[in-house]
Amino acid sequence: MSSGLRCFASASRGLLPACRIGISPQLVTRTFSSTPATLAKISSPGKKKRRKRTKVREINPEAMPVVEAAHSVEAGRPLSAYELHIKTQFTRGQAPLRGRIALPRDPRTRGETVLVFADGKAAQDAREAGAAHVGGEELIPKVLDGTLKPTKVI
Repeated sequence: MSSGLRCFASASRGLLPACRIGISPQLVTRTFSSTPATLAKISSPGKKKRRKRTKVREINPEAMPVVEAAHSVEAGRPLSAYELHIKTQFTRGQAPLRGRIALPRDPRTRGETVLVFADGKAAQDAREAGAAHVGGEELIPKVLDGTLKPTKVI
């Protein structure tokens, strides 16, 4: 340790009354930071890709509202089957979707075929109610063969 530093150290502790070296106020005051120094972070390549993806999602010229898409499909093929896939994104802690969808008309293209096993007055009542096939045990082989394909059996 040099003599100047020893003199400064002794003077700062109050041991020596005076030193030959002039002490400037800059040497006496000591600056420090209460927060630790942070190193420069290298951003991960995944972060950059995520940023690009979010920008692409925001600016999608082919995206259209669901209602418009459904109307355009309906105009092109009025009597056809539709399969709809909806992808949703939830924020953290958000409740999942629940509920029902009300379609403007019945999506079934075929009517209901009701088969009723009844005899006598009950068979007459079933015919009046609109049953397609009414009978007894003689209808069982037709159902098993595939000749009759009922949607409901009573």
